[in-house]
Amino acid sequence: MDTLDTDNRSLAEIKLADLLRSEERYAEAAVEYENVVTGNPTGEYADDAQYLVGLCYYKAAKAASDDAALLDKSVAAFEKSIGDYPDSPNAVESYYGLALAYRDMALGGNTSVWPKVLEVADTAYAQHGSSDNTVVQKTLGHIDLVKATAIEKQGINSEEEKAELIASLRRIAQNTGAPENSRSRAQLKIGHLYYGDGEHEKALAEYQVFLQMFPNSELVSNALYQASVCYYQIGQNSTDEGAQQLAFQNAVNTATQVTERNPDVEAAISAYYTIGLAKHAMNDSKGAISAFLQTTSYEGQTEDKPRQDLIRQAHTRLADLNTAVGDHAAAVREYKYVIQYTDDDDQKGRSYFSIAYAQDEHLNQYDDSLLNYQNSIQLSKDSLIKAQAYYRMGLIYQERLNDPENALKAYETLISQFGAESNTSIQSMAADGGIRRSDLYLKLGRVNDAITQAVAAREAAQTVPQTVSAQYNLGLLYFGEARKLFSDKPGTDLKPYIDASRRAAASYVEAANIAPADKVNDTISPFVQNALFTAGQIYYSLGTGIKLPDDLNNAIPVLKQFVEYADKGIFSVSSQADVSENVQTVLGYLAPTYYELGRMQLGFDERFSEKTVSFFEQSASVFMDLTKRFPNAKEAPFWQYQAGEAYFAGQQHLKAIEEYKKVRRINPQHAQAAESLAAISTCYALLEKNTEDEAEKEKWLDKVFETNEILAKNYSTSPFAAEAFLNIGNTYYNQGVLDSATEEDRIRLYTMAIEQYEKALAVPGINAESKESADLFLNDTKRALSADVYIQATSNFDRARVASEGEQREAVEQAIAGFQDIIKIYPTTKYADLSLVQIGEAYMLLAVENDEYYNDALDSFDALWSKYATVPPSDTQVNKALRYAQTKITEITEYMKDRNIPRRTGGGGGGE
Repeated sequence: MDTLDTDNRSLAEIKLADLLRSEERYAEAAVEYENVVTGNPTGEYADDAQYLVGLCYYKAAKAASDDAALLDKSVAAFEKSIGDYPDSPNAVESYYGLALAYRDMALGGNTSVWPKVLEVADTAYAQHGSSDNTVVQKTLGHIDLVKATAIEKQGINSEEEKAELIASLRRIAQNTGAPENSRSRAQLKIGHLYYGDGEHEKALAEYQVFLQMFPNSELVSNALYQASVCYYQIGQNSTDEGAQQLAFQNAVNTATQVTERNPDVEAAISAYYTIGLAKHAMNDSKGAISAFLQTTSYEGQTEDKPRQDLIRQAHTRLADLNTAVGDHAAAVREYKYVIQYTDDDDQKGRSYFSIAYAQDEHLNQYDDSLLNYQNSIQLSKDSLIKAQAYYRMGLIYQERLNDPENALKAYETLISQFGAESNTSIQSMAADGGIRRSDLYLKLGRVNDAITQAVAAREAAQTVPQTVSAQYNLGLLYFGEARKLFSDKPGTDLKPYIDASRRAAASYVEAANIAPADKVNDTISPFVQNALFTAGQIYYSLGTGIKLPDDLNNAIPVLKQFVEYADKGIFSVSSQADVSENVQTVLGYLAPTYYELGRMQLGFDERFSEKTVSFFEQSASVFMDLTKRFPNAKEAPFWQYQAGEAYFAGQQHLKAIEEYKKVRRINPQHAQAAESLAAISTCYALLEKNTEDEAEKEKWLDKVFETNEILAKNYSTSPFAAEAFLNIGNTYYNQGVLDSATEEDRIRLYTMAIEQYEKALAVPGINAESKESADLFLNDTKRALSADVYIQATSNFDRARVASEGEQREAVEQAIAGFQDIIKIYPTTKYADLSLVQIGEAYMLLAVENDEYYNDALDSFDALWSKYATVPPSDTQVNKALRYAQTKITEITEYMKDRNIPRRTGGGGGGE
């Protein structure tokens, strides 16, 4: 009965406490709940009452702005609930209340209790984590959220702490009993944690998990955007081009999904800006411009400061992109926007510079450009921007407006204010400004002022680049002075020109050697390169043009130093294409320099000294180096030919032959190919001439013939083929005149010689000397051949005279044909004339059987008579034949009259 009374009393007290709690009189309710527990600690309502004591004190504390005393009472009550009633369904809720109370204490300033939050959360999981009760799991999820807050508030100072936080968040996300909003935010928070630490691939994986787990969450757009940013960052950090492009494309695709979900303005701004970044990284300037324009289209629609910053950044990027694609007017508009909306004077200065550069370089708005360069100078804090502005102003005045005085002012300001800067780009501009200043002085006729200032600048120089630049300027001024002194008018005294040129070259050499090779950086490299090149060029021009051996000797070390520096990579990488071209030019100076010195030395020594030969050998070596370095250059065959020429000049004929042979290997169609064969032939001929050994002579002569055959066969229209044909013809002729040659061999060889002489005469562009020789050899050989052929034909005729009756006619006709060939092939020789008589005799022999042949005989004799009817022949043998022909004409004519043999129409001759 007592127990029943106690429970009834407890129920009544609880009802009172519940009433007070419903009226939010939490402190009073807590006292009543405490009475319930005190009155009946083991009763039916005791565990509920104890939990509610803690809850009411907690709510009372919240209502009193986190009153510390009430929070302490709340903690004590929750701890008593857990301690006295561990198996109560309220135990897990008590842990949650305890965690909240400690959290609020910490947030109120008592940060020492943050560890208590973690301790409570871990204990709650240890005690109830295995429960399959959904309410319990939901409450544990809430506890994990409080724990996550505690970890973040304490600061994540180690990977272990981050892992602990992520584990808590992951439990929340995977807790199906927890509210979806809590779960989704927990999962998103995991991605943010990884992203904040730059672990973009891990962050991306977590955002993708979010999209799989919570496809209908209101935070999907946020997750997609974060994933797109991760893709972009992965692309930025990748070194593999293919992986980069894939990541950037994924960034575009994912951010595009955000724009397709009709996002709010802030999300759209972020997504389009990310698309713009990724498109730009993919070198899709058009796509990037489109995306950034979309970003700027939301101008004025957001109060969010980070998104406003993105819009301003989009304008800046549009300015740069429009510059890159050549839409400079659009770029100027964007830079003006940046100037209008930024409070950063330095950014304004940079934007003014970009506007000025577009107006200067692309829009031809030079006055506006000058004004904007001035604005950039006034506002920018960057010395590089200021120096560039002065430099560009100088260029406009000098090259666009033809205003040398203002150009001088701009360059002088650049040099005086920024010449001592350590920035290599500024040093380069100041150095070039110095050179341009010297040019302007020359243009204004102030040469002495220019030289005086260049000397003063060199003496005042405090850095190596300044010294090099000043010394280079001095060389430039001396060179300009030399050019003005030069004249090609006959009788001009060239000594002033020579002296000025030498001063220029010496100044350039000094400039090139101020810094040792290992100290030549990108700033002074252009000066060193140009100084060595120009100095070598000056010495070479003096040496070859005016034939000054001292200058040729001075050119050699300078030109060699240029090549050495180029080979060692001392000249700046940015100018390697020019360096390669200049190396070709420099070696093109060096090789002839050695060659010219060899020729001069030959004149000094009046013989082939070792020094002379050495010069020619070095010339050949440089020409071969040229060919090796630049095998595909169109001049390569010429250089190779010149290598042979150098050896030839040094009388090293075998070495010359080897180099000449390489010409056709490089390019058999080159103009030098035929000439190289002619040169080889000449070398073999000289080798034959210079030996007494008969076997050697025969070997070299065979080589001459072999070479000429190749030349004649492969280059028959080349001017050099004429000499080859002549040489081949002479070889055949010489073989024909040998005593050992038979008549048949002689005729064959003479015929082959004639063919070669005729080919020589047919060569286009044959020179007069070769033509004269070919004509002479041809006529002489034809005469010699016609004699042999005539003798052979006469022998054949003599055999025909005594041939048997059945064979005679055919033999005589063959003899006639042989004589007719002589007349046809060698019409200008005496043997053609003699053949007319022999033909007449042959027809008289045939006329024995047929009177008609007397007409043929008469025609043949009459042909000789008609040829010399006006001018008698000078040759005795022909003169005798002519008299014989006259006699025969008379005899035949009388005979035909006596026998009434009719004369063919057109007949008759001098005998009638």
